[in-house]
Amino acid sequence: MAIQKAESAQFVSELLVLFQRYQEMLEKSGKTVRRSKRPQTEQMFADMDVSRQNYLRERLTSEIAIMQELATARESATDSTRQLWRFLKLNNLTPCSDLFDKVHENDMIQVYSPEQLLLFASTNLYDYVSFTMEQLYTQTWYESTKRDPEIEQLLAKAAMKLFSGEIKETVSPGAPVHQIEEVNTEKQIKSQMNIKWISPVYSGHRVVAMCAVVECVTL
Repeated sequence: MAIQKAESAQFVSELLVLFQRYQEMLEKSGKTVRRSKRPQTEQMFADMDVSRQNYLRERLTSEIAIMQELATARESATDSTRQLWRFLKLNNLTPCSDLFDKVHENDMIQVYSPEQLLLFASTNLYDYVSFTMEQLYTQTWYESTKRDPEIEQLLAKAAMKLFSGEIKETVSPGAPVHQIEEVNTEKQIKSQMNIKWISPVYSGHRVVAMCAVVECVTL
């Protein structure tokens, strides 16, 4: 038991360092970053199972590496397409051949796992939300936002088709422009969202993630 507690404490300490490092990078690129209260955050991280702990560590490490690579290559830290390309390359993932023909540097881009965990988000996400960093890394989209239930069902069906292999290229999910509202955030921002494209992401011949390309306007 003492060993488990020590390992948990070490993980929490490591994770807090990674969060702080990424926060500094985001703020240097001009983003406003909110953080959850430290005691609550530490307890939440300590209570996580090993798989979720590994997910957080890997995602933060990946996003820090992306920002470092952008800086080394003297590329814009705010270009969503360059961020996405480096995420895919870093994680040995393959996009659809038509994806980069349909995305622009100012699009909001998100990559989700089959379990709807956010694996990657372009940094312009922080321009439109009042979530804390911790919320963005620990909540699924359906836990953290509210929208019309019919649109939620439509998006869920589109995601199921994509992960089943039925969708093999970059397509519109068929959802109309709609309103989305944050849940349990500082400002509970409402936005108008247009999910322009969804696209399968591959590891070898297997679909392992879904890329969503979004336009967002804060109301």
